[in-house]
Amino acid sequence: MRILNSLEDIDMFIKDNSVTILYFSSLKCGVCTTVLLKIKEIINEYSNLKIGKIEIDEVKEAIGRFNVFTIPCILVFFQEKEIIRQARFINIKEFKEKLNRFYKLIVSNGGIKYES
Repeated sequence: MRILNSLEDIDMFIKDNSVTILYFSSLKCGVCTTVLLKIKEIINEYSNLKIGKIEIDEVKEAIGRFNVFTIPCILVFFQEKEIIRQARFINIKEFKEKLNRFYKLIVSNGGIKYES
């Protein structure tokens, strides 16, 4: 897991990795720590998923850029496009099912190419 300390770090992280998970939390959020541990367990099952953690206390401008209205918040990107968003009351089972469904689709198709 990589700690992302600026919008530039976040943008480069998304751009440099084909499948990216951004995890937004706060230093004052106890639930965020617990949810992150569960998310890390899920992520370990996938070889090429990269996770970046953003502390909104430190990178306040990320809140507006990514429309984060509550924490914890998880955003999953594939080829720089947001494909999954969950926040506040995160259903770990639902998140895992969505992630698995997209991951299988991506891997079975050798990576989906988006046309701009």
